[in-house]
Amino acid sequence: MVRRRGEEEVVAESEAPERLIPRTLNECQELQSVHLRTVKELVKCRSGHHGPQRFLKVWCECLRPIFLIRERELAVERLVRFVATFTAYRDEEHANDCDDFVEEFLKHLLQLAEASDRTVRYRTCQLISEVGVLTCIPNLKSSQTFRMEVHLQV
Repeated sequence: MVRRRGEEEVVAESEAPERLIPRTLNECQELQSVHLRTVKELVKCRSGHHGPQRFLKVWCECLRPIFLIRERELAVERLVRFVATFTAYRDEEHANDCDDFVEEFLKHLLQLAEASDRTVRYRTCQLISEVGVLTCIPNLKSSQTFRMEVHLQV
């Protein structure tokens, strides 16, 4: 839940990833104008007391349905753009969390790229290209082996 304090927006501590992520993804399917606000909410949640691994697990679970949609529906395309925006977003206050999240999420996408289902592979490649993996990777403080792994698989 978002509470306003003057001009500042604060994510309530009770807003767990299990509630925030699905709500955010639903909003982002309908309106592109909420993308920046929701990116900031998700960054705060990911960096919060719930832990980045829990956030990543819930994030990947909530994204699972978009990998199965074959049609190029406007709502799905908005969601793909939002996921890429959130993934590529780098907040200096939470820089390490952002870098770690990009690396872990890209590892997840690279696993999906080997799926036997053509639709899953298509959406995975679409997400990887939307994130702009080749421009994000040099900015990450990740290991050289991870960079090589991404370049070899892409």
